[in-house]
Order: sequence, then C-alpha cells, then structure tokens
Amino acid sequence: MNLQLYNKASMFAAKWHKDQKYKIDSAEPFISHPFNVAAILERHGFPEHVIIAGLLHDVVEDTDCTIEVVRANFSADVAALVEEATVDQSIPWEERQKLTQDHLRTASVDYKALKCADYIHHLVLFVGFAEARYEKIFRHGTVEEYKQKYEKGIAAIAEGWEHPIIAEAQKKLVEFTHLAPQIEE
Repeated sequence: MNLQLYNKASMFAAKWHKDQKYKIDSAEPFISHPFNVAAILERHGFPEHVIIAGLLHDVVEDTDCTIEVVRANFSADVAALVEEATVDQSIPWEERQKLTQDHLRTASVDYKALKCADYIHHLVLFVGFAEARYEKIFRHGTVEEYKQKYEKGIAAIAEGWEHPIIAEAQKKLVEFTHLAPQIEE
C-alpha cells in the first residue's frame, strides 16, 4: 500500500466529510465509516485502488464534492469506482435499493467488494445502534425492510462471485437479524 496515496485519500475524505455525523443521535463522526470500509477491504487483500475508493466512496454522494474533483486528484480506477458507488439521492429510497441490487448482480469484482465492505460496516453500526436502541437509524423503513435490503444486496454480490468478504457480510446480517425483534418492540 502506498502510504502517501492512502494519506492523501484520508485527508481528502476527512476534508469533505468534515463535521458530518451519522443521521441519528450519535456522536460518532461520519468519517469513521469510510475509514472502516477501507480497513475491511485492506484486511481482505483487495488492490490499492479499491481500498482508496473505499475511503472516498461517499464523498460525491454525501458532500458537495464532484466526481470531476475526484478524477483530478486520484486515478481513473479510483474515480470510476467512486462514481459507480454514487447513487442519485433524488431517487426514492426503495427504487435506489432495487437499482443497486440489480447493478450488483453483474458488477465488477472491485465494485462488489466495495459495496460488500460498505454493507459490513453499516451492519456493524446497526448492531451497535440497535443495542443502544437508536430507532432513528431506520429512517427509510422498518427494521424488516432494512434486513431485506441487506439480504438482497449480499445475495446480489454473491451472484457469480465467491470471496470470504461475503461470508463476513452474511455473519453480520445474522447478528443484525437476531437483534431486529428487540428493536421493533
């Protein structure tokens, strides 16, 4: 791993996600999410451009940063993955989930890995927030709808691809599923 490049991407992500918090009552800064996604990708041995894209995957979707700014600062491979990970937030939530799941079925291994790491970290957060009973995290639907989102997404990632990162995502989904009934009480 090129530590200068990793540092550049870390600083870039931190600049764009500055002062962002999760969209719930949490003190956790949002920047922890891309750092965790990158760490999951690195732990599973994915190439440098995938790890760097993991650090940057939400900068265009969740900030005022544009894909052109990402392209100007990082490789074409990184920018392409960031662009692929960027979902138009003006599309209704349910439709965005379906579009993502449909795309994951035929996506590149790089994108499947990035999205799987994204799912893993979201599920880790959901379990932690669920244990603390942060119902507000489920702002787009019920706990059951979120569970289905991740089941379908992970299944789409697994279509035509086998990798240990998928097993990790499935394990995290089981942990979340076990907590789901407690959250909806």
